[in-house]
Amino acid sequence: MAEYIDKEKTVKTLDDIAIESRGVYSIIICSCARAIERIPTADVRPVVKAHWTDHRTIEHDGEWYCSACGKEITIYMGADRKDRYAYCPNCGADMREES
Repeated sequence: MAEYIDKEKTVKTLDDIAIESRGVYSIIICSCARAIERIPTADVRPVVKAHWTDHRTIEHDGEWYCSACGKEITIYMGADRKDRYAYCPNCGADMREES
């Protein structure tokens, strides 16, 4: 799985290291920082982890709420817990249990 870093923080860290360095190493580190600035960024978003909250009543057997956005979905009776949505259809939160 790909890992992503904060481009601004990376460049700032390299610039700080370059200031502390002397001579050729400083020039090389600055060159690396400028190269990183030219790399296009990926379109990513943080993963939101959540879980389904069961608010069953006698009248409504399938009401489940996302712990992240609070919106309701209906999961019909007889569906096994693992067969529920892996992601909230409203906010996209990851509902899969950690293993």
